[in-house]
Amino acid sequence: MRTKRPFPFAPFAPDQPKSIGSGSGEAKGVIWKDGAYRPFNDFASYGSSATFPGRVVGARGISDAGGAVHFFAGTGSNLYKMKSRAPALVSKSGGYGLANVPAWTFEPYGNRVVAVGAGVKPQVWEFGQSTEFRDLAGDPPMSETAFVVREWLFLASDRTLTWSAFNNIDSDVSWTPSFELQSGFGDLQASGGRIMCGLSGEVGVCFQERAINRIAYVGNPTTWQIDQVEDGRGAIGPHAACRYGASFFFVAEDGFFMFDGARAVSIGDGAVDRYFASRVNYSRRDQVCIAADTERKALIVTFPAGSSSTANEVLIYSLSGQRWTRDEMGMEFIFDAPIEGIVPDDTEAVEAAFGTEIVDEFPADLSFDGPEWSESRRQWMAINTNHTLGTFAGLPRTATVDTAQVEVIPARQAFVSEVWPLTDAPEASVRSAIAAGRSRLATAIDTESIAYGTMNSVGFCPVRASGRYVAARVEIASGATWTELAGVHFDARDAGAR
Repeated sequence: MRTKRPFPFAPFAPDQPKSIGSGSGEAKGVIWKDGAYRPFNDFASYGSSATFPGRVVGARGISDAGGAVHFFAGTGSNLYKMKSRAPALVSKSGGYGLANVPAWTFEPYGNRVVAVGAGVKPQVWEFGQSTEFRDLAGDPPMSETAFVVREWLFLASDRTLTWSAFNNIDSDVSWTPSFELQSGFGDLQASGGRIMCGLSGEVGVCFQERAINRIAYVGNPTTWQIDQVEDGRGAIGPHAACRYGASFFFVAEDGFFMFDGARAVSIGDGAVDRYFASRVNYSRRDQVCIAADTERKALIVTFPAGSSSTANEVLIYSLSGQRWTRDEMGMEFIFDAPIEGIVPDDTEAVEAAFGTEIVDEFPADLSFDGPEWSESRRQWMAINTNHTLGTFAGLPRTATVDTAQVEVIPARQAFVSEVWPLTDAPEASVRSAIAAGRSRLATAIDTESIAYGTMNSVGFCPVRASGRYVAARVEIASGATWTELAGVHFDARDAGAR
């Protein structure tokens, strides 16, 4: 007897207790979207030469005024800019000596990009002019992070915020405290700890270790009103906050949160907060990164688990479905960046988009100024543990998804012989196994020791399991082409019946 209704897959919520029809299951190598699991694509190199000479501790993709996308990155001792999909050294003349910068922040300001790292004078790059970074003019303080609020650049070190003159960050007077120029500095409350990072906007948000501050322009005589709006909770690291639309998302020591400008709301409570706290290598919490992807409407978080000094575990949060998934992969750094438009001399991209690279064969109504050549979305990008820049645009990774523990036949022992995964994946790439408990709900779902059945041409995976409580695990092999995995049907009868 096949079940009349499909059994859905359980969310990945390891903080939840076991319970019938809910609780947590494995959800690895997938993203939740529109009521089903979708593939989580593997890392794909940005280019055959897109490898940096050392460990990357900061990166960002920035659009110039013309819409062209530029990628900047920094190691502990040098700055780089991607040119022809390969890193080019663009450190200032003479370099940075014996600098060992723990983290770089790249912040756009007009036609400039400012790079900030502890122990190094703030650096600046000008689009259309620079061939290497140089020291920012004036006397800006050495800082650990930077962000823009309206027409001011903020530099932060320890608990001190320093802001530039109005619309002026790169002159002899840009950083001299001045009532007329509206430049100055101030200290945040000591209880909040060190400043970790800031996010830009009409109203700025500054994260300390244990506090969140809202920065609003009020004009002279004070210029800025800085209010500590969250006490006891801040960002766990210098790259542990990001912005998506009008919301700010961050990773704190006690979990994952959305900040709306007034208060922080948990997005991980009862799901992954305790899981994260129990697994993160707290001594390397500076390696926690978060980024947003507008195309997938999802957040991605990488963190070092166990004794790892670099991020080796991934958590993905669906903003539309409010469900977590996970994976395991090594990453030095992740960030969100503009998706590049198609450049006419990139023959591979042109042929992929229009079916030909020959201009005379383009559609008659195709304009070189049209939207086909441009992009407005943002995507996840990363540097893996081989120091290589890439995107999450490779083939689908191995998908492993569990149902919750369910009673296939209510209040009865059931013998399950078939699992019917609701997926469009090719049959040879799908397999399933059953974990069954005869009477106790808390029976562990240990599918590692249970035989898997591969999906046949009819559409089911043959299995053999008997129990009152049943859970199915479905796996889709890496590299398979598929778009959704929505649940399973079971074929079952009363245990002992013939």
